[in-house]
Amino acid sequence: MQYAIYLLMLFSLLAACVSREPEPATESFSHRDSTSEDSLTADATPIDTAPHEINWEAVDIRLAPGTLAYGLQCGRVEETRKRLGTLYGKQHITMDSIAVIFTELLVNDIIPYWYGTPWSFEGHTDTPGQGEIACGYFVSTTLLHVGVNLHRYKLAQQSPINEAKTLSLGDPIIILSDTSTKVIETIRDDFEDGIYFLGWESSHVGYLLKRKGEVFLIHSDYYSQSKVIIERAADSEVFSFYETFYIAPITTNKVLIEKWLTQDD
Repeated sequence: MQYAIYLLMLFSLLAACVSREPEPATESFSHRDSTSEDSLTADATPIDTAPHEINWEAVDIRLAPGTLAYGLQCGRVEETRKRLGTLYGKQHITMDSIAVIFTELLVNDIIPYWYGTPWSFEGHTDTPGQGEIACGYFVSTTLLHVGVNLHRYKLAQQSPINEAKTLSLGDPIIILSDTSTKVIETIRDDFEDGIYFLGWESSHVGYLLKRKGEVFLIHSDYYSQSKVIIERAADSEVFSFYETFYIAPITTNKVLIEKWLTQDD
């Protein structure tokens, strides 16, 4: 609930300080990738999550997609990014607050449309609920659609460690090597709340979300469910298979958040 209250206050500030602009056309994404306008206007399929009972509302995680078609939702996210840029230029908002909003846009405005989209090794759909999506393309496509200026094919085709290095933008990546149980304990005890890129050895990638004392994975699961899911790291079969993890902070990477805000390459 504290995230919801915080975001309500910040979005009230957005509305008060900046006059409403026309909703941008979905072509605003086309300069970064070959994403088609038609693909951004499709509705998503109903979501599925991991089978274990979790009070998602208590951890401020939205599972169901919004009521807007996906393309309109992406347009609204882009509009929010532009407003934040205006506020930041006037020194009306801090970069830390912008990073919190970025995380919510990704976790609760973009990703919920993708839950339940089938996984395949060659999958590279850019439309949630239509076609299939591999783990690397899930990460690169959702980052692209939240507004990060990247080439989704080039990013998705990198190895997990190189993808972590690309997203870290020169900052050292975090490498944890231990049993999955001990790695989860380290993340829970030592990491700040926020979203991170996560690479599993040489085989798999996704997001790691630390929130309210819990550690979650958001990924296109190739093993037990063969679709995009969110699950507790402690419940994840895939997570338990590995002992080396490459992690790149996203929420706390101020260079990345500023590049998202300004659209610098």
